[in-house]
Amino acid sequence: AAGTLVLAGLVTLLCFVCHVDCLACVSSLVPSEVKATPMRASEVGLRGGGQLESQAPKLATVIKKLIRLEYEFCEADERVFNTTVVIMRQVARGFAVHAIFNVFETLKFIREVGIGEAPRFFDSMDEAGYAYFIWEAASAFENITRTQGSDMANLMNAMEMQKQLWYKMRIPLIIKTSIMMVGLLNYLFGSSIEHWLASLSIGDFK
Repeated sequence: AAGTLVLAGLVTLLCFVCHVDCLACVSSLVPSEVKATPMRASEVGLRGGGQLESQAPKLATVIKKLIRLEYEFCEADERVFNTTVVIMRQVARGFAVHAIFNVFETLKFIREVGIGEAPRFFDSMDEAGYAYFIWEAASAFENITRTQGSDMANLMNAMEMQKQLWYKMRIPLIIKTSIMMVGLLNYLFGSSIEHWLASLSIGDFK
C-alpha cells in the first residue's frame, strides 16, 4: 500500500508538470479496496492516513484532495444522528404547518384590509422552503445510520441541504432586517428630517 501511494504521488507530480488530469491517473493506481473500504471512526487514525500524514504530509494532502476515504460511524455517533433526525423533522413539520396557517391568515388580511397584505405570502413560501431543506437534510442524516459504506457521501448530502437552507434563510433575513431598520430610523428621526426639509423649502421660496 505504501509503494502504491508513493507511485501515485510520483504520477500526480508528473501530471501537474504535463497538465494532465491527475484525478483519473491516481484513482486508477489506488486499489479499489483502499478507495471504498468502510472504516469505523475509531480506525481513521490507523487506516485513514495518519501514518502517511506524519511521513509524507504533502503527498497525504494530494491524496486527500483526490480520494474520499469512506468509513462507518460508530453506534454512539449513529444515536446522535438519529436524535438529530427526530428533532429536525419536528422543526420541519412545524415550519410546514406554520406556512399553511400563514396562507389562511394572509387571505383573511387581504379580505379585511386589502391586496396590500399580499406580500405576506412570501413568508409562507420561505417557511415551506425551510421545511423542505430541513426534511431533506434529516433524510440524509438518517441514511448514515441505515446504509453501509457510504456514510461520508450521505453526510455531505446532508451538508449540501443545510447549505441551501442557510442560503435561503439569509436573503429574507437581510430584507426584513433592512425594512425594520428603515422603519426604526423613520420613527426616531422622521420628524426631524421633515422639519429640516420644510425649512429648506421655505428658504428656497424666500
